[in-house]
Amino acid sequence: MKFFTLVGAFRGKQRFISSMVKIPARTEFISKLRECYRFEEHKQIVVPIFKKALLFGHHTAVKEANGQYSYLQLYVNSKRLSRQISNLCASGSSSTVGLLFSNDVLAILSLWACWMSGQIAVPLNPKYLVDNLQSIASDSQMKMLMSSKEHGVLGRQLAEANQIPLLTLNHEFAHKPNHHFNLKREIFMTDNLVFFEGLLQNIFYNNANAMQLYFPQSREAQQQTYQKNFLSHNDVNHQMKDLARVWNMSCEDKILNILPSCEIYSYVATTLFPLAVGSTLQIQDPFNAHNAWNLILGINVPLKERINVLIAEPKVYEDLILEYEKMFSMNTKMRNYIKDYCCQNIRLMLCCIEKLPKDVYCKWLDITGHSVMESDFVNDFKDKVETATVEDQPLKIKDDEGKLIIKNRN
Repeated sequence: MKFFTLVGAFRGKQRFISSMVKIPARTEFISKLRECYRFEEHKQIVVPIFKKALLFGHHTAVKEANGQYSYLQLYVNSKRLSRQISNLCASGSSSTVGLLFSNDVLAILSLWACWMSGQIAVPLNPKYLVDNLQSIASDSQMKMLMSSKEHGVLGRQLAEANQIPLLTLNHEFAHKPNHHFNLKREIFMTDNLVFFEGLLQNIFYNNANAMQLYFPQSREAQQQTYQKNFLSHNDVNHQMKDLARVWNMSCEDKILNILPSCEIYSYVATTLFPLAVGSTLQIQDPFNAHNAWNLILGINVPLKERINVLIAEPKVYEDLILEYEKMFSMNTKMRNYIKDYCCQNIRLMLCCIEKLPKDVYCKWLDITGHSVMESDFVNDFKDKVETATVEDQPLKIKDDEGKLIIKNRN
């Protein structure tokens, strides 16, 4: 049984591939890289999100309670982590890797690392019962598990029960700087093809699965039934492109992301797609209604860093309304200011995970002047995946003694 805590740099020799052509100035290089990506996508070749991160370099990708991280930091540190995954699973083996994280930067970093290594991610909701998580780990034939330090005890329990290695990450690992990153050593291009040192070629992702998801069939604490589905890298890329196009996302957008439920399908439908186009994602976890209002209103936030998009689940909107009533119920001037500010500075508000109740929708419209959008992509993502079943796909049910078991569809 192997347990690792990753906090610093990995040691060991690094092999680099020399460039086949002279590397131009950075701006010209990025333009050439974008052109190569377009060429590959035109040829129906998947370009995974972590490779597109290099288009945005030092631009801020994620902000959260533990700090902020550039796209280059996410790329470099995901790649460092992917080497460790490959040591345990073998690069490109499409092994299942469990991910046990809250909604923070480590969830993104570990997912990218899993894909860089050529594995299938199995996101686990830390709020599920231990027995359910163990059953999912067993059914998915999980090869290894990664967890945050926050969920380290649960991660160790699952790893020991299933006799698999565990990697525990903390935020110090994600903060590792990228001083030694060298485009000349990492990437080389020829004609319309681009190759990355130490990474799989894009053609690998055309026929590979990206995620193995287990959807609970009810929202009660005692889950009885799970449905297993696979998302290919093609599926993930199409979802991200569609969402970014529909909501007109760009690298200019600053998005406040509040998803305390840690639902597994939020990875793609609410968290990944802004990063595919270079947006900045402000993640608030844990959720605090008072602090969230400060972020929404840009209080003590520099003008260029203020959010202009809000993505949240219904419970968050409900709690924000309660906080609003507590703070401003008797302050007409402030209520008018909030509505004017939101109308002028926030272009889009989205609801995800569940449908927004009508009374909450109407109250929020009155407070902010915004009609909260309920995207078919965001809210129906789970439903679309759940209906895309396979005939021999197993179901997870409880037996007469209340133990979780696997049965095949008939």
